[in-house]
Amino acid sequence: MKSNSFKEKFNKFNFVSHLKVCLIVSLCLLLVGIVIVSVFNFNLNIDFSGGEVVEIKAGSVLNSTKNYDELSSQIKTEMKKEGFKVKLIQQQGYGEDSVLVVKFVKTNKVKNLQEALTSLKTKLETEVKLNNSTFSVSSIEHFEPSIKKDYILFGSLAIVLSAVLVLIYMLIRFKLLSALTTLIVMFHDVLLTGTLIGLARVEIGSSFVASIITTMIISLICSTLVFNKFNENKKREVYLTEPQSSLCNITIKQSLTKIFMLLGFTLIMVIFGVIVAPISYKMFMLQILLGLACVGYSSTFITLPLWNAISNFKSKK
Repeated sequence: MKSNSFKEKFNKFNFVSHLKVCLIVSLCLLLVGIVIVSVFNFNLNIDFSGGEVVEIKAGSVLNSTKNYDELSSQIKTEMKKEGFKVKLIQQQGYGEDSVLVVKFVKTNKVKNLQEALTSLKTKLETEVKLNNSTFSVSSIEHFEPSIKKDYILFGSLAIVLSAVLVLIYMLIRFKLLSALTTLIVMFHDVLLTGTLIGLARVEIGSSFVASIITTMIISLICSTLVFNKFNENKKREVYLTEPQSSLCNITIKQSLTKIFMLLGFTLIMVIFGVIVAPISYKMFMLQILLGLACVGYSSTFITLPLWNAISNFKSKK
């Protein structure tokens, strides 16, 4: 009974009539995201923000994974006490030449950077211990962000170029209205993905542009699937007398299987990547995961309903 009841509700559900609610939800999320990001900023990786780097001579003690984890934990604790946040800890060299390279940034607690760094050096050399042995700090230096304005400009141009190519492709494949709808939905997905990344405090690094372009590509594929199915249905004899809004609803329900299969296969790869990949790639995978959620939402509730609304508005004009 429950399964039949769910099937009946699904068949009666009107996706087109819920467009306004969905757009309001998207707009609210965007506004909340803008406020949060304006107050707290994005959680930028050291690639964007730059910061400080310290080298700690550890020697052969790092030959043990347990020792490495314990040292890393102590270093993070001491840095937190001094008002710094660790972004990256790497081991360099082997045996007696082993060193820990720690990249970190200051927080709002730090008033005078030089005094805080001097205090940090003392704490690292006195408080960080393993088997009653202390470690020496060879250097603390400032490093500039590796991602310059040129990279940001290049990434922005890549996104704009991708959008232009999408528009050209959709114009060739479908009509102008379908192309414009795809472009609007794609930018909706990009903005919503960026908003969710900011709200979730996911760290943004050099892979951010790649994740945005990936989201755009998946959004394009889903829109193509939907419009392909819609054009097929318009030509089918059984739907020739069907109202446009009703045909949109039918098409969405028929397209859901393909959309979720596409997103599902991508999701499996993302989950696998999150489990086995290094931490730097995990941030990229998490960004893709949020992008998939936005694409799934827009492909189901926005793409065809928005096309239908614009088409009706155009007809009235």
